[in-house]
Amino acid sequence: MPGREDCHVVVPTRVVVRVRPGASRTHVGGEHAGALVIAVTEPAVQGRATEAALRALADALGVRPRHVRLVSGATSRT
Repeated sequence: MPGREDCHVVVPTRVVVRVRPGASRTHVGGEHAGALVIAVTEPAVQGRATEAALRALADALGVRPRHVRLVSGATSRT
């Protein structure tokens, strides 16, 4: 079928992550207690670290940020 090679199938996937705010650089990688570690330079203030983590994860996965969303855990554990 012509044009089918440009189609992508989106499969919803849940990933458990642990965000490390205030890191020296933003990067995705590593594991802590079974969760993917996302280190971000943004502080954990007013959701800035969460937004930065979503952008970093989208970039690491090669998808648009709008295709990544937070399901739970928007606030600190403290």
